Order: sequence, then C-alpha cells, then structure tokens
Amino acid sequence: AAGIPCWHGAGLELGIATAAYVHACAAAKGCILPSDLLGSYLREDDLILEPLVCEDGFLPVPDRPGLGIELDMDALAEYAVT
Repeated sequence: AAGIPCWHGAGLELGIATAAYVHACAAAKGCILPSDLLGSYLREDDLILEPLVCEDGFLPVPDRPGLGIELDMDALAEYAVT
C-alpha cells in the first residue's frame, strides 16, 4: 500500500505454508523482490502430494481450489508424533 517493494522470507516451513506464501506473494502488488520460499527443499517430505517446483526461478501459483495443494495423508501418518 505504501509503494515500497518487499519480499517474503521462509521459515523452513512445509508445503502447506509454502503454498500459502506463494499466494500471498502473488496477491501483494509490492512483492516484487526475489523471495526465498525454500523450506520444502530442506525437508525429507513436505507433507503435500505434489511438491511445489521452481520453474525458471519462479514458484508457480497453484491453480486448484483453496491453496491448490493436497495434504499427503500417508506422509502425515508416517511423521506424526503421538
């Protein structure tokens, strides 16, 4: 709103948060600086069925309903701590 360019940093998140960040970056008019949404690349599993993959330096915005991702229930069960 202030016309100041910004970027979005990562917090070593999983795929669900990365998808939310991609949507937030795409929706923010001022988010034009390179972001570092790389948390999913540092994890053994990002808990989503189809990983978000960089294409030519960009993370495409998922175009399916909601965040555009589907939770991997098998991975969730595997990594759950009871």
